[in-house]
Amino acid sequence: MTCRPSRRAFLGGTLGVLLVGRTDAAGVGEMTVEIGQGKLRGYRNGDIHVFKGVPYGASPAGALRFQTPRPAPPWTGVRNATEYGPSSVQTVTGINFAKNLPANIPPMTTLLGWGTDERQSEDCLVLNIWTPSLDRKKRPVMFRIHGGGFTIGSGSWPQSDGSAVARRGDVVVVTVNHRLGALGYLYLAEIGGERYANSGNAGMLDLVLALQWVRDNITQFGGDPGNVTIFGESGGGFKVSTLLAMPAAKGLFHRAIVESGPGLRARTPDAASAAARKTLEALGISPTDLAKLDELPADRFLLPQGQVSPVLDGRSITAHPADALAAGASSTVPLLIGSNQTESTLLGHLTELSRIAALDESGLTSRLKPSLGDHTARIVDGYRRTWPKASAGDLLLYIEADRMMRIGSIQLAERKLAGSTAPVFMYLFGWQGTALDGLFKAAHGLEVPFTMDNVESATALSTSPTSRALATSMSSAWIAFARSGVPAAKTLPAWPKYTTKDRATMLLDDHPRVVSDPFGERSLWEGVPLT
Repeated sequence: MTCRPSRRAFLGGTLGVLLVGRTDAAGVGEMTVEIGQGKLRGYRNGDIHVFKGVPYGASPAGALRFQTPRPAPPWTGVRNATEYGPSSVQTVTGINFAKNLPANIPPMTTLLGWGTDERQSEDCLVLNIWTPSLDRKKRPVMFRIHGGGFTIGSGSWPQSDGSAVARRGDVVVVTVNHRLGALGYLYLAEIGGERYANSGNAGMLDLVLALQWVRDNITQFGGDPGNVTIFGESGGGFKVSTLLAMPAAKGLFHRAIVESGPGLRARTPDAASAAARKTLEALGISPTDLAKLDELPADRFLLPQGQVSPVLDGRSITAHPADALAAGASSTVPLLIGSNQTESTLLGHLTELSRIAALDESGLTSRLKPSLGDHTARIVDGYRRTWPKASAGDLLLYIEADRMMRIGSIQLAERKLAGSTAPVFMYLFGWQGTALDGLFKAAHGLEVPFTMDNVESATALSTSPTSRALATSMSSAWIAFARSGVPAAKTLPAWPKYTTKDRATMLLDDHPRVVSDPFGERSLWEGVPLT
């Protein structure tokens, strides 16, 4: 199909799609979609229709800083939606992590398909859409929430491009930007009163507003507002965990995927208030003069922030996610959840992978003692029985990955089962390529280009001859889950539900297989603090 001049084809009511007459030999054309706020001009790249930088919320700057987001105002004329909008204001540390690494380590922009987020603004409440058609077929909607903790990231990173998934699965893909850092999670309610009642979860309320936008508008892009899957990795997984527990998000999504980011607990108001007071002190703002916060340039909030995450404020978040799920929140929403086998090759050890590979038993114990304390010897002995031929460095990576992500993922899954009528599915990602001389292993975030069918965006994958097959399998399984609530692919074995009896887990590597309670290490962590 090519784009050619057409009269407006109304698809019901006053909203419709207008194809405008510019196309070229590559098949790239423009089209206009009319939604509630006005007309949007997107483009067609091959067989996928793309709309970028679409505003779902008004600018949260000035007097709206730290406030509940408001819908984007209407506009006149046709708004251009052919380029990504700005990312949220980002920490310098985040950008440097993507770019300014030692010479022997490629920047994350090439290694994992990250972006540098150099175009930043507080006015960042935008989303991006990839769709196979602008009809009303009602395709499943896959709403991806980016990672980067709660301080960095963007829906415009190359690894998040939705073209391949939209094409492979005949689905609509949406990515989203929202407020990060202090601008999204500075909890001022106990300091500033009612005006700041929702300040600690402003970034999460942005996501709720974006999901409301999808509910109200995605039909115009060929999507089904009654079949929306939220999914995310790392901080994005934590955000998915939190949305599962938020009353305001109920009914806005119908399936959920958490990748290496189980969010079991929100910050307590006391901890969040203490952090807010430190931030005010660093900014030179008196707790009795919070109005001055509205006047500061947004980049003034890029200061050391400690832990930044959603807050148990009793309003938008009324219970810790794990407790809410066990009590029946999102009880009808199927969940796909899992983690990577060696998360810490990116989280914590990226610049010392050679030293980790050369670690001896004494070094293993000394590395683990600060986090595991008196449990160290028992856990090391247990993992050694499972992995008798593993090096001390590999044992460190396995143990740390389980402490960081896997055990929490299992706990969240089992809390979900306790209060749910919907199925839960579990995976463990163990694919290892040749990146960084093979030392990168199954790093944190490495699964993202597989799930998005974007192995070409990441050199850690694109140089491996086996990555394409697994990307086909994983992206197909994620798409199938979005369509039906059951992950499946022709190239994967049947994927059983996870139960506390069998604990069936799909191991995702060059030879995908289902294993019950893999490696038997889960039981070692009973009673061990994960933080």
